[in-house]
Amino acid sequence: DSSQDTDIKVILLDDKPKLLEYLKFITSGRYIWSSFEPKISLPEWLKLSDDCTEPVFDTSRKFGIPIIRLSKFNPDSHAIALLDASAARKYRALPVLIDGNKCIIAMEHPNDKSALESLGFLCQPKVVPVLASGKDIRDAIAKYYDRVEDWELLGQIGVSPGNHINETTEE
Repeated sequence: DSSQDTDIKVILLDDKPKLLEYLKFITSGRYIWSSFEPKISLPEWLKLSDDCTEPVFDTSRKFGIPIIRLSKFNPDSHAIALLDASAARKYRALPVLIDGNKCIIAMEHPNDKSALESLGFLCQPKVVPVLASGKDIRDAIAKYYDRVEDWELLGQIGVSPGNHINETTEE
């Protein structure tokens, strides 16, 4: 496979300044994949963690979509609010940042045209997809959506998130 070539690099977004720089870069109308830095080679990518796999790298290379490391971000709460938990799970997607009329959304399958169309409808800002590993997406959905659902459920049954039972008896 040509991805074994260490000269092949993909764009890696692993902090907010790089994410904002990428957004500015693509909205300038001068988007040329080869001219954006920082990039990472396959051997460098594979060393980062267990979820940094060759298929993720190859998807990035093949479709020209940057890789985002969700574990390095705290997504904007306004962006998170654009999707409910069921949509996030269905599309394997997590809105990360809203900037003007654009929303960067991390997706496990950013080349899924049907999912992109649906996300474009659900998220009124224009969707800018970036690629995340399946583990990153699952972990982020658990962190930013499932915990909230759990707290809401606990509240409905009278238990606060701090494991204290709320007394509901009347005097």
